[in-house]
Amino acid sequence: MGLEASVRPRPRLLPGSPNVEGDLVQALLANPHLQVEVENGYYDMATPFFATEYTMEHLGLPEPLQKNIREQYYDAGHMMYLRDEDLAQAEIQYFRLHRRRR
Repeated sequence: MGLEASVRPRPRLLPGSPNVEGDLVQALLANPHLQVEVENGYYDMATPFFATEYTMEHLGLPEPLQKNIREQYYDAGHMMYLRDEDLAQAEIQYFRLHRRRR
């Protein structure tokens, strides 16, 4: 089974807005063991919440690589690490992921 992606670049919505979709796809294709975790704050006013989910679901990755992307959700805004409860949750998730890889 080949690990090809069918990525169609989407137009940028804002002039100068960063778009690293292609870079992420290429990194996952080059290293199929790469794990990606996306942190989402429910009240994030800087990063569009559903745009992140949409982007991760529409990268055009083969199914085995799509499973390498995890999304975590926090009861916080853009800087979820400022809230102690969310920081603790993020640290727990990090250690679970790290332990699983050994």
